[in-house]
Amino acid sequence: MKPKGKDENRLGPVNPFTVGNVFIEAAKNLGWIEEEKTERHRQFFITSKGFEEMTRLGMDIQKALMYRQPPAEPQPRHMPHPQHPQPQRRAPAHARHRPRDHRRH
Repeated sequence: MKPKGKDENRLGPVNPFTVGNVFIEAAKNLGWIEEEKTERHRQFFITSKGFEEMTRLGMDIQKALMYRQPPAEPQPRHMPHPQHPQPQRRAPAHARHRPRDHRRH
């Protein structure tokens, strides 16, 4: 049997990603975090004010600063010159000619 006092303090289960998103939005409004958007990525940077305030609240911000940056934007591939087309690659011989099953079903 569960103790009643423990359940009385709970409001309900939460999604940790939603809690994180709510925190990020609040931190942006307070000037603790700045957001930088690119075409494919969103990056968040902790400001010095945010670092001080979050540390004062007891948060271990050093863990957040160890986050690995997303990869750089992919570079466009080299486009062949229209007068010098690339030769077409052929599939291997075993891919073009499959053996047939001659057994009766």
